[in-house]
Amino acid sequence: MWNKWQLFHATDFQSLMLPCFTFFRILGIFPYKINVSIFEPSRPRYVLLTVVMCCNIIYQIIRIYYVLSRNSYNSKICQKIRDSCYFLSETFILIVWIVMTKPYMRLLQTISEVSSKLSRKSYKKLSKLIHFKDIFGFYLMIGHGFLTLSRYCFPSENSTSCVLIFVIEYYTRFQTFQISMLYIDCVCILKACFERIDDKLTSLRELIINDDSHPLGMIYRQQRNLLVLNEIKVLQKEYTTVSDVVQMLNMIFSPQILAIFTEVFTEVTFNLYASIVRWNNGIYINLTEQIHNFVLTSYLLYHITRVMFIVWACETSKNQAIKISTTIYDVSNSTNNDQIRNELRLFSLQVLHRDNTFSAKGFTIDATFLRKMIGTITTYFLILIQFLIATHTCDKKVNITELSN
Repeated sequence: MWNKWQLFHATDFQSLMLPCFTFFRILGIFPYKINVSIFEPSRPRYVLLTVVMCCNIIYQIIRIYYVLSRNSYNSKICQKIRDSCYFLSETFILIVWIVMTKPYMRLLQTISEVSSKLSRKSYKKLSKLIHFKDIFGFYLMIGHGFLTLSRYCFPSENSTSCVLIFVIEYYTRFQTFQISMLYIDCVCILKACFERIDDKLTSLRELIINDDSHPLGMIYRQQRNLLVLNEIKVLQKEYTTVSDVVQMLNMIFSPQILAIFTEVFTEVTFNLYASIVRWNNGIYINLTEQIHNFVLTSYLLYHITRVMFIVWACETSKNQAIKISTTIYDVSNSTNNDQIRNELRLFSLQVLHRDNTFSAKGFTIDATFLRKMIGTITTYFLILIQFLIATHTCDKKVNITELSN
């Protein structure tokens, strides 16, 4: 496969997803083997996945226990909530991945079969996005990891243990990052499938318009109408298949996507609050502090960018599916044949009754969801700031009372 693969020039599903699958194999969480575009379970890789995940989950549980049980002076309630939600979300994502290996294999096989009808032009267009996103994102994570490592581990006294803990936690972050990238890739492929159906309908409309004045007359029109009818029925079946894959994707990925959104919500909210707390305690210029702020900013951008990519992929794919209904009406208005119009009417009803929105346990993933998420983060952030101001006000009153006494 590597001999046939070229960057930004995919020809099928396997070459399109090769960077993503390769990173999964490097992390040891890809328990499948691909035999002539057929996904099959691999026993050695599944054993490796089980060992890796069990060790990782045990470590996450120990970290959760440590976060909830420590009573040091810097263990504030907000920090405990942030760390607990982070480790719980990471643990939940890993558990779901190892439990649902077979459903994920069926999903990948189904998407591979559905996308087999895409043209080389579509694969090339998809590869420019997917290959760049997967490869650039992976190496960007590595760069951010080295930056964070140099900031937090090397200046400390227990650098060995700090590096070991950092490697384990960043390894887990890589795993959850790749799972979210796999979801985005699947959504983008389904978007290309909807786009193909829309392009086929547009070409049928052009065929009807351009051939109305054909010199062969009635015989040619009958043959053309029969061809158009057959093509519409084929497109109906394809649309039904792609819509079923959307529902399958929602059902399988919903728990992990919801956990990712929960993790992003808590991390962004409480890390912003932690920044304000440092600022509120005094402003001073320090190179070390500036580096820390850069690391924190890049960490927040990582979470925000990941959510924005997920929402963008789901929103554009949903809009592409909705666009098909408009194209159906355009084709219906371009023909006078009653059979074609009746078939298009059935197709239109089918589109109206199929819900091709991407969701996670009842939450529709679209631009509205992103707006609500930003509003909720802002609300909780302001609430935390109000508690901070109230705490400082109470401390000042207590100090003044003590001085007066």
